[in-house]
Amino acid sequence: MTTQARMKFAIDDGSTNVKISWIENGTLKTVVSPNSFRKDWKSAALLRGQKVFNYTIGTTKYTYDATSDKALSTTHIEYQYDDLNLLAVHHALLQSGLEPCEVDVVVRLSRSTMCMTRLSK
Repeated sequence: MTTQARMKFAIDDGSTNVKISWIENGTLKTVVSPNSFRKDWKSAALLRGQKVFNYTIGTTKYTYDATSDKALSTTHIEYQYDDLNLLAVHHALLQSGLEPCEVDVVVRLSRSTMCMTRLSK
């Protein structure tokens, strides 16, 4: 039985965009995905060929909507620990164009998170 090596992604889940990078066949690839989600789903019938990205977390429905004035705020500390952040990272990974698979994720912690972690020990 052979096991396929997991893809490794470096991810920066910033407050306005999620940036992901990975090495594919020796070439560095990068995707920048804006954090632009709103609650409820979007109908594909109104979009004439544009892709619709609807998601459900628990009982809450979200849609990716790059042009909505109802986009949920992501510029606050709580966003880093929220389901919306999880959704933004998931959406960015889907934008890589790679087939869904098990992945290893490398993230960076903010200085404040690292300092608070060290101080709490």
